[in-house]
Amino acid sequence: MFAPFWRNLAYFVVKDLDTKPKLLGLVAEIMEMSMDDFLLYTQSHSMPWLILTQKKVAIQRIAAARGESEPWQVCLDPANLGPILALLLLQEVPNVPEHSMMLLRAISSHFDGLEFVEMIKIEPVPTVLELLKAAGDAEESRKNHVCFYASSHLCTMLTHLADP
Repeated sequence: MFAPFWRNLAYFVVKDLDTKPKLLGLVAEIMEMSMDDFLLYTQSHSMPWLILTQKKVAIQRIAAARGESEPWQVCLDPANLGPILALLLLQEVPNVPEHSMMLLRAISSHFDGLEFVEMIKIEPVPTVLELLKAAGDAEESRKNHVCFYASSHLCTMLTHLADP
């Protein structure tokens, strides 16, 4: 029933977990799930936005639901990494790789030794698929922007992936 809305609903429910925990409980109850199951089921939709907006409490809560102690583990999960990188690639900032790594490093020091290109090499196909989905799902007023950024960054990624 909610499947077409997971991208927006998941983040909306999880983003204020530290200040409005009852919302997660209510939505999970409507879905006839536990709160942990809801977090696990929607993590690939909420994690990119949680990284972008630096919602550390919510990220840590998802890690706990997964039985993990560190937030970097959630980020590097193959189901989450592609969507995270795709959203970061679409940001209108002067230096996308630098900005993206700053956001990831703010979540966990585990990312201190990594470069953005290395992150993309971990999950290139899911990242590209998410970029293409974003281009297709964009509102008409943003389609040109998203398509430009997606194709521009896609070319850059492919160039770096081809390098030894």
